[in-house]
Amino acid sequence: MKKLPVIVLLMILFYSCGKSNTNSMCTNVAPSSEASTMAAFCVSNSITYQTDDNGIFYQIIEPGTGAPPDLNDTVYVLYTGTYLNGTVLDEQQTTPYASILNGFIDGWKLGLQKIAKGGEIKMVIPSSLCYACTGIPGAVPPNTILYFDVKLTDIKPAP
Repeated sequence: MKKLPVIVLLMILFYSCGKSNTNSMCTNVAPSSEASTMAAFCVSNSITYQTDDNGIFYQIIEPGTGAPPDLNDTVYVLYTGTYLNGTVLDEQQTTPYASILNGFIDGWKLGLQKIAKGGEIKMVIPSSLCYACTGIPGAVPPNTILYFDVKLTDIKPAP
């Protein structure tokens, strides 16, 4: 079970999402068509959400202090990621995971820029900003909406 978080994190870092798709058989789902499912998830999980122009539903639990991260900054996070049925996809709750923000899925790139060091955000991310119509074979089905609870423990500015 210890290998699953590492594998999923590597997939998060190396799979792109929302990028141009060369597979004509693959069609991304528009965030607007997933909005009612995302809103229902938020309501049933007591998430007092807002939405942004990209289709992310989010609740800022703690805004944090200082400036939000830039895409080239290294962020340190504790998080849990689940499918909407509650099944945990991946989590890191003891030692913060560090990565350049630009290496994450598009939903995280957008969402983490809404908080600063010490902040916490809950995000329900439309499939097109996660792993889109390709998914991750054996891990995340195509066109899957995901939920993340993320604590931004530190930010190291890009050199």
